[in-house]
Amino acid sequence: MPELSYWINALKPCERRATATTSEIGYISAIHFVRNIYEPSGDSIYIGSEEEMKAGLLRFKSCRGITFFSSGGGQELIELALKREANLVTADMDIIDIYERLSAVMRRYQNWNLRLLEATNIRNDIHDIVNAAAELAEMPLILLNSSLRVIYCSDFRGVSDPIAEELFRDRVLSVGSAAKLLGDDRSERKPNPSPVLRRLENGNLCWIQKVYKDNKIISTMLLFAPPEREDFDSATILELTKKSISRIMQIPGGAGYWTEADFKTLLDDIVSQRLTDEREITSRLEQLSPAPSLYCTFIIVEFNSPGGIPHPFTHLFIQLEELFPDSNAAVYDDFVVLMISRPDRVFQPTPIFDNERFTELLVRYNAYASISNATSRRSMLRTNYLISKSILRLGKALRLSPKQRIFFFEDYAEYFMIDLCINSFCELLGHDDIIYLTHPEAIALARYDKENNTNLLDVLYYYCLNNCNVVRTAKAAYMHRNTVTKKIAQIQELIKSDLNNAQTQQRMIFSYKILRYFDKYAKINLKERLTVIPPSEYEFSGITGRLRAGAQILD
Repeated sequence: MPELSYWINALKPCERRATATTSEIGYISAIHFVRNIYEPSGDSIYIGSEEEMKAGLLRFKSCRGITFFSSGGGQELIELALKREANLVTADMDIIDIYERLSAVMRRYQNWNLRLLEATNIRNDIHDIVNAAAELAEMPLILLNSSLRVIYCSDFRGVSDPIAEELFRDRVLSVGSAAKLLGDDRSERKPNPSPVLRRLENGNLCWIQKVYKDNKIISTMLLFAPPEREDFDSATILELTKKSISRIMQIPGGAGYWTEADFKTLLDDIVSQRLTDEREITSRLEQLSPAPSLYCTFIIVEFNSPGGIPHPFTHLFIQLEELFPDSNAAVYDDFVVLMISRPDRVFQPTPIFDNERFTELLVRYNAYASISNATSRRSMLRTNYLISKSILRLGKALRLSPKQRIFFFEDYAEYFMIDLCINSFCELLGHDDIIYLTHPEAIALARYDKENNTNLLDVLYYYCLNNCNVVRTAKAAYMHRNTVTKKIAQIQELIKSDLNNAQTQQRMIFSYKILRYFDKYAKINLKERLTVIPPSEYEFSGITGRLRAGAQILD
């Protein structure tokens, strides 16, 4: 709330007298001459001569908390203002001069509000608002969560202060700095919406504005300043900043945005390994709303549209919250990240969430989602998050259907292991021919498919995956049963392995995934790799020759 003193100071150096029922007044949107007003409003200031002011104070039904500026006035007027519970300022200057000076103050506040509105509309990003407020104040502005960790901070660093530099560097207020800066205020019981001014050891200043929800401190805003800026109207700039942020999040009460910021800050601390202790992670998780249950699952959503994540994303978050009510969500690292809370490890598309509705949402926004397994170990959240990002990349490249938008870890776990394997393979052996890890006869079939434009390796994969059951293979491969039977006969003519052997089936399935990873994800021309042996080196003809050609690639 703006302080009345800042309006009074605009009348310097004239002699002034004031009586006030409150030192804080509402946001002023207009200045009126008192003689033209039938009934005053709290969002306006009223000016007039001493006689006009007396007449107005007597005429109005209620003057409680209304602010009046009078051109001149004696003790009688002051006593009348006290009786009517009005804020009254008298000054020995012309009415027009008073009007012009007060109008300059009002224009300053309006310009602040307009600048913050413009920042709100840039990208609907809280950081833009914080930076705009810091530029207006020409001071660093830092927002902390309830654990005194940095949620947002401005880019402006015009004040050289150890505590501010500590926050920029460590992203958390240390115990010692918190004691110096906040003192006993952290434990206060009664909400104090006004900023508290602290004089720091080096002479600098810090205004501390707390954000409350249900009489509980959920955040702290810090505005650092050099000593010569003590007369700055911090209350107004901090109040406008809070309102602008709340406007983005469209949450009544003006404090809902801290939940998303808390989760984002916690996620960043975990991913960057600033936070590794299991107990501290658990403690931080318990402060989220809603607090997670025993098991946590990550969902990472990537948007492939040119503009990336849609702005404003409030509507998107509302839709995601409807699908995943027990979740925390944030925009992080150009993804929308959700942490789903679960009482158990089970997390399948049905009935845990509406798979069809989630897919429709992803299609609408041209997005894809990966879903991790659930974990109860808080120290493993970083691992699950990073694996989910890899699964998202793998799923987009290796999905079996172009309509698939959701990728579960369990469906791509082996591809993830292959992805890890190729990095180790390249480092150890100096090349990326991971086809050396496949079954030789799988390579022979792959080479045959490339030369004859067939899909025998695909059929073999589904055949082994379904334990050599032709009916289930036909259904999985979307083929007629007779077609599958013919292709199986052709495969058995080309290879000699016993496909009824469980170990062989497993090897063929894994080999298929290696070759598919090699071709689809690594974007390496599999046909070229499979035909590196000149035809003149083939020593055999027919089936034996084809197998020998495939085997020689592994020599």
